[in-house]
Amino acid sequence: MKSICYLVGPCAGGIKEHVSRLINYFSRSYRIILVASRGSDLLHYSLPGNITTYALDFNEFSTRIGRGYSFIRFAMILTRERPGLVHVHGYRASCWGRAVARLAGVPVIATVHGFPQYPSHSFPWSSMARRAEMIQQHWTCRYVCVSRALADFMGEKMGVSKNRLKVVYNGIDPSPFQANMEPVRRARKRLYLSGVVPGGYENVSGAKLKEKERVERGEREVKEAESFVLAGTIARLAPQKGIEVLLRAVARLAPVHPELRVVIVGEGPQRGLLERRAAKLGLSGRVNFAGYQPDLAGVLKSLDLFVLPSISEGLSITALEALSASLPVVASRTGGIPEVVREGESGILFTPGDDLDLAKKIKYLLYRPDVGRALGREGRKRVYRYFSLERMLSKTGAIYQELL
Repeated sequence: MKSICYLVGPCAGGIKEHVSRLINYFSRSYRIILVASRGSDLLHYSLPGNITTYALDFNEFSTRIGRGYSFIRFAMILTRERPGLVHVHGYRASCWGRAVARLAGVPVIATVHGFPQYPSHSFPWSSMARRAEMIQQHWTCRYVCVSRALADFMGEKMGVSKNRLKVVYNGIDPSPFQANMEPVRRARKRLYLSGVVPGGYENVSGAKLKEKERVERGEREVKEAESFVLAGTIARLAPQKGIEVLLRAVARLAPVHPELRVVIVGEGPQRGLLERRAAKLGLSGRVNFAGYQPDLAGVLKSLDLFVLPSISEGLSITALEALSASLPVVASRTGGIPEVVREGESGILFTPGDDLDLAKKIKYLLYRPDVGRALGREGRKRVYRYFSLERMLSKTGAIYQELL
């Protein structure tokens, strides 16, 4: 049986989900070797039993000795396993993994998930990155870009030959996100996410109450939960996700829209800073940082509006999930987002970093819920048409067959 080695650097969110979907599907047809960053969730996912896994310590790359050790270890893995193809994910893994695979004589695919986050945007640094990529492209059989915007960037800014670039959109299974949550459960989820009842309101079963009391309480919960509009976002709390832009926009809307509540789902290095910023803007009690939530489908089914305020984004999986839940989406006009959220068709776009523009677009949907519902319906159709998991896997499989 032919084999594929996935090399995955330190990653979070969408990349992990993307790679796990590839592994689960292609393990049916190929022998899979997974080489991931030590401590990565990928190594602990419920993966098929026929997968061989290895952990590399990417923290070792801070020293020359550490880098040399990891290079040698990965070369030894390739020599032992003899895969027919290496598929690299993540910028750090891509920087050195392609060179090792080249020395081992194994063809390489590199998936480009996002725009590089350089330590400095100065000309010398970007020029160095371009020169490095122009060399490494000769070690890379195909670049799989998750959006047309990324493919254009790799060609125009990084000097990659166009015949090496393939666009394969991220894909998801839309079915779990269909809005069919029972009204009382949805109400409890909304109250919990809005911060009205901390600590998991949805888990209060009321089993000891009499039937009449349960019905009455359920009616009160539904009435209270539907008295406000719940907007939300799901993101890693990092600078490029633009959460502070969302906070400033909500601060602009708060005086004239007391019904608006916002939930921010996710963890990240900026959480403490953003919570302090929200308090300084007077948003305590209006914005709830809900942290990590395992049931994203339940979160999305509970929202009235989804906001994606990213400053930089390759192609957002959470936007696809929000559209799958038939939610109206307000998203920044950056990277691959306009390829998912079509202006006036499947959502509304705003200028990245512009909180005034974002506030105006949210306000428009607050006044026009009928427009929001129409956008949500079209958004779900668009996901089925262009961003299905089956489409992504089929296109990726065609590239594998071409190179193996």
